[in-house]
Amino acid sequence: MIRILVRNWWLLVLRGGFALLFGLAAFSLRYEIAAPFLRAVAFTALVVIFALMAFVSGAFTIAAALWGGGIRQWWWLLLDGILACLAAVACSSCRTSP
Repeated sequence: MIRILVRNWWLLVLRGGFALLFGLAAFSLRYEIAAPFLRAVAFTALVVIFALMAFVSGAFTIAAALWGGGIRQWWWLLLDGILACLAAVACSSCRTSP
C-alpha cells in the first residue's frame, strides 16, 4: 500500500489541498455573517463545499487504488474512496431551512 501512495503522491497532495481550502472557508465564514438568513445560506454553502470536497477526494482515492499496479492492499484505498463518495452523497442530500 505504501507503494501505491508513493506512486500517486500528487493525488494525496490534491486531497490535502481541498481539505485546507474547506477549512479556510469554514473558519473565514464563522464570524462574518450577522443576519440569520445569511447564516443559513453560508451553512448551506459549507455543506455543498464539503460534499464536493468529499466526492473529489473519494474519486482521487479510487483512482489511486485502481492505478496501484498489483499491490494486495489496494482494496483499502478503494473502500476509503467509496466511503468518501457515499459521505458526499449523504451530505449533499441534507437540507437546511432558514
